[in-house]
Amino acid sequence: MPLLYDNSAFYYFCLTMLAMYVLPASWYVGSYACRAIWPPKTQSTTSRTSVEKKKTTQLREERSPARLLCTASFCGHAVLLAVGWTVLLFLVYLVAADSDLERFDPYRILGIDIGAEDPVIRKAYRSLSLKYHPDKNPNNKVAEEMFMKVAKAYEALTDPVARENWEKHGNPDGKQALEVSIGLPTFLLDEGNHYAILFAYLGILVLVIPAIVAAWYAHSQKYGENNVMYETYSFFLHALSEHTAAKALPEVLAGAAESRQAMLSAAAKGGAAVDALRGGAERDELRDLQLRLKSHMPAKPRFEHPLVVRGSLLIHAHATRTPVISSTLRADTARLLKSSMRLCEAMLELSQSHRWLQTTVTIIDFMQYLTQALWTKDHPLQQLPHFTSKEVQHAVKGKHAVKSLRDYVRLPDDQKKGLAAMSDDQVRDVVTFCKNLVPDVEASFKLYVEDEAEIAERDLVTLLVDMDRRNVHEAADDAAGKGDDDKDASSASWKNPLAALVTRKNSTKTRSSKLLEAPVGRAPPVHAPFFPVPKLETWWVLVSDKQGQLILADKITSQAKRVKHRVKFVAPPQAGTYHFRVDLKSADYLGLDLAETVSMRVVPAATLPEYKPHQEDLELDDEPTLFEQVMSSNLEDSSDEEDDGGDEDDEDDDDDDDGPTSATKDAITAGSSSSTTKEGAAASSSKDGATDAKGASSSGVSGKKADGAASKDDDDDDTGGKLVAQPLTEAERRRRQAKLKRKTKAASAAKASAADKK
Repeated sequence: MPLLYDNSAFYYFCLTMLAMYVLPASWYVGSYACRAIWPPKTQSTTSRTSVEKKKTTQLREERSPARLLCTASFCGHAVLLAVGWTVLLFLVYLVAADSDLERFDPYRILGIDIGAEDPVIRKAYRSLSLKYHPDKNPNNKVAEEMFMKVAKAYEALTDPVARENWEKHGNPDGKQALEVSIGLPTFLLDEGNHYAILFAYLGILVLVIPAIVAAWYAHSQKYGENNVMYETYSFFLHALSEHTAAKALPEVLAGAAESRQAMLSAAAKGGAAVDALRGGAERDELRDLQLRLKSHMPAKPRFEHPLVVRGSLLIHAHATRTPVISSTLRADTARLLKSSMRLCEAMLELSQSHRWLQTTVTIIDFMQYLTQALWTKDHPLQQLPHFTSKEVQHAVKGKHAVKSLRDYVRLPDDQKKGLAAMSDDQVRDVVTFCKNLVPDVEASFKLYVEDEAEIAERDLVTLLVDMDRRNVHEAADDAAGKGDDDKDASSASWKNPLAALVTRKNSTKTRSSKLLEAPVGRAPPVHAPFFPVPKLETWWVLVSDKQGQLILADKITSQAKRVKHRVKFVAPPQAGTYHFRVDLKSADYLGLDLAETVSMRVVPAATLPEYKPHQEDLELDDEPTLFEQVMSSNLEDSSDEEDDGGDEDDEDDDDDDDGPTSATKDAITAGSSSSTTKEGAAASSSKDGATDAKGASSSGVSGKKADGAASKDDDDDDTGGKLVAQPLTEAERRRRQAKLKRKTKAASAAKASAADKK
């Protein structure tokens, strides 16, 4: 029977394909909804100090179920999932109403009841055969297939043999090996649908799929590493220089493609055009900001684009803690700050590639300013809760005066100045900040070469940064040796999303207060009440020489109490004593940076003790590599092919000869003579020109093996006077492999030397 289009099989196919989307999408949408309604404890937002209440309130509003479940992305997924489930249930209904698979049933084909009498069968057959007769339905494949099925059904019910086969095997033709039907709907066979199906197929294959791939490719080509656009890298490369000042960085940050697109998309959502960004009340407020921030900004801006000027003003207003009235401007400021850290790291990549030490330090300082909402002339003590310039002046003068935030944090509570005019809640905020929130870090630095006692010229030197957070309680894992960052410079740990919330009882008051303490063994999130998103501690290691040249810059993201971070660089090419400056800078807090000068003595490579390898290691060096073995086998294969080709040519030339030619006799005679000279062995010279095979091989003349005679029976083994290469001996093969290995090592050494010179 021919293959049939089967609706039931098509339903099963659609069910399978649709379930591959519906089931995972249901899990994703359901889990997202559960996280939105019942957020995990690690993402709870509770203020640790009173100055964080405004930020935590905004975060709770942003993470509220109503806000999270009303996004366009979630609503689109939910609608699509609902449509998918509707179609899936409809397909289940169709499958339940239809048969499992298309099978041969003569009663169903003829439209009669099971066990009908012969007159009823003949009447149904006549009616259906006339209805589906090919003469009445020209060029109708469905009618043609149905006519054949009706005839087969009538035969199965009237012919005894066919009926017996159908009852036993389910087919009037007898037992079948396999019954297969095509899992496509029957409407595809309708001639009226052919053009529509063809156009739909061409539209999907030629237009829809290429358009989707082109859109995805065009979007992916815009972004480089760390999801930063190439346009942004190009702008940074143009705007940054070796002496870029901190006052110019807000303008550079606002000129990034991501920053401009964020403000444009916000204006488009609000229904405003680009020209209207400077209109109305916002224009007046921006003009007022420009007048108030004039002393904090560069005298002459480099870029006059409206969006760049707008973004630069908003970033300066954030850094100087200047209040912004317009809700639109506040929303734009939050969008700029949310992507600021990622864009600043892109600036650091370019600065490090150019070895700009001053610019690298300036960018990291700029990250501190953005996080703590401070600017270049602000004192680091203003990071303390409720500290203004008045409290700072009181803390830096007189007895127990301090110069940095680190000094103030380490003072005993009874010696901390600037707290006299504060309330009890405000004093508690300051004490909580100093004891639990701000990192109290000590670090040591060490230069060494792994598994070596000395540092030689061009050695790969490892800088070990051993950092300890003193105010973080040690965990059991850290005591057991876990939690250290023992990986290379490229490794990072992002395992601590937010600190856990705990409630502790106030020892001085009867009421309790909720504080976000540091989890055991992990650093707490950064205390940044003016930064719109939660932030984890980040540290940067900078290594520079005495000439002010940046050697490397690497990021530490581990939140463990004890961090051992390793970075590697190449030692100088000449022997001597070198001094390097190592800076450990925080990207989150001002006044916590550490700096230390480390020395490194580089010895000449010639003074190192000679390395004496073990005899077994030397023998391993003589072993051929996989590449050499492959090359040797290729040489042997080519030699064998030459031998086979020579034999075939000899056989073709000697088909009509009864004995060896004169040239062959001369070669054999020469081989016999040479053998007699070198080995002193007498070779026989019989009528058939026999010669010793060993003598022929020793003489250096390559000839066919001789069995002692070249008679008529041995004409097929004659070489026809041609020289055939013998297979290489084991000793010769080893010599060739050793020679090839020496050439390979010499070429590698030459490339390495050329690279060093370059």
